[in-house]
Amino acid sequence: MTDGDGAANRAERRAIHVKWQSLRSRTPEILRGAGIVASIAPSVALALGTGLVQSAPAGAEPSPTLADAVAQMRGGTSCPALQYDPLAEHTASIVNRSTDTYLSHQAENVPVEDAFPIYRDLGGKGAKVKVLLGAADNDGDATKGLLLQGFSAIPDCSFTTFGADRLWNADAGKVLLAVVLVGS
Repeated sequence: MTDGDGAANRAERRAIHVKWQSLRSRTPEILRGAGIVASIAPSVALALGTGLVQSAPAGAEPSPTLADAVAQMRGGTSCPALQYDPLAEHTASIVNRSTDTYLSHQAENVPVEDAFPIYRDLGGKGAKVKVLLGAADNDGDATKGLLLQGFSAIPDCSFTTFGADRLWNADAGKVLLAVVLVGS
């Protein structure tokens, strides 16, 4: 990766972050307008039924639909919306890269299971960290797997911030998703 590529990736990540902030601030209005009841199952159905199936681009930026799906699932609860955390996103990126190198048979260690030490090493102050992973041939199925894994963690009100990451593993032909939830 050249410096130009890094700048382009940072610009893309920033654009996604700005879009996420815009959607996050409108989430309660969107959910009220859609008449969504305060239960998890309809939120999951809505998140999975909104056309999340996309082709898998080679970029390493998190999928905005992943953030939308997590926000919609959380929005179906009595908890406040999850806030974006750049340290949680960086942690999710590290976790996802460890899975990526493992699937490509280039890893010296197994993928990261406990992201708490990573988050703390990056300067995070959270008391607990939960990693949710999804992997599939397309974004929709990977998101579905991640949401199913996070079925009990996403509606947990003690988690207040999150970060997300998305990778395409060409060796395995899989979309790799990681969400890191941070709470007190």
